[in-house]
Amino acid sequence: MQRTALKNQVALFGSFSFPAVPDTTIKLLNAFATLGFLPQIVTSVDPTNGLSAQKISLVRGTDQIHFGNDRIDVFSFLPSSENLNSFLSEVVTYVQRLDSSLTFTRLGLVHEIDVQAETPEKTLAVRRKLLPESGEDSIEWTARWVNPVTVDGMDYNLCFEAMLAPGLAMVVNNKVTPINGIKVMHDVSTLQNAPGARYDSKNLAEALAAMAAIVERQKLSFQF
Repeated sequence: MQRTALKNQVALFGSFSFPAVPDTTIKLLNAFATLGFLPQIVTSVDPTNGLSAQKISLVRGTDQIHFGNDRIDVFSFLPSSENLNSFLSEVVTYVQRLDSSLTFTRLGLVHEIDVQAETPEKTLAVRRKLLPESGEDSIEWTARWVNPVTVDGMDYNLCFEAMLAPGLAMVVNNKVTPINGIKVMHDVSTLQNAPGARYDSKNLAEALAAMAAIVERQKLSFQF
């Protein structure tokens, strides 16, 4: 089957703020200009209360860094390969450029791929493996589950999702990329079951590498 990487994402949670004000914009521009990132002010709507707020993003082609309330999201859309190592190394570099004293209470890692089967029969075989009770002629389906796992004494939530639907697409920088196969998502996150910050610029690389290893093991479990 042909596999295309769609998105890598790291979410960093903690107690910090990057307000959309000129001082913050200048600080981020000075820290990231040499890497080719440019700041943007975007308006987003909070789904919980319906209120709109301005937030700062850094954009470099298909790479983006979003700054929210107590949260930083780093994205790489349509990466050149499924390998997570270079992306995670860049995330650590970004954090060091932001502020080496930043600490985080929780981490998340998302890896999405487009899996295209050579024949309809192979697509059907995938669906039967994931959803054995589904109908013979299903043209739209989703399989999803979340499992708690413990690895080396650390607790995680591990999510797997596979989806097939007509018209699936991803929009990046106003460009539409069709998803012609099965959209597969691997999502692993640490649990906020301990008080205080647990991650910083010194142990972030090790923590992300451990999460990437979990994703790779899950990918091996779902080789179609």
